[in-house]
Amino acid sequence: MDAKVACGRSSRLDALGGALSIVCAIHCLVVPIALPFLATIVGNIWFEGGMMIGAIVLGTLALSHGFRWHGFRWPMWAFGLGISSLIVGNWVLTGGEPLCCGIKDGHAHDAPLASYFLVAIGGAMILSSHVMNFVFERRAKRIG
Repeated sequence: MDAKVACGRSSRLDALGGALSIVCAIHCLVVPIALPFLATIVGNIWFEGGMMIGAIVLGTLALSHGFRWHGFRWPMWAFGLGISSLIVGNWVLTGGEPLCCGIKDGHAHDAPLASYFLVAIGGAMILSSHVMNFVFERRAKRIG
């Protein structure tokens, strides 16, 4: 496979990973506001689990391909820390019930403030890992 095709495929994966991160951020911002209306659609554990698995699979594919291309580990570290932060904030600190899934009487459950902080930081780190990967690949393409 020539380098141009390989780089293009990884760039599409990074774009898709970045888009998934943005969709996740919008989901996390909109669900608490529109909770009563959206609770049955996006406020369930299957949606949350699917988003998490999708982020892990897509990020792993994009970043491992990027690493082979540019050799920098920073995007993988940022992604790993971001996913870990999401898991701790969204699943561990809430007792295994994702933040938007703990709906009781139309209100989200009483999650610790650290949960919200870790989820926000995790999402930002995942998005930044895709941006770093994209930039490092472009530089490697210009040099190589």
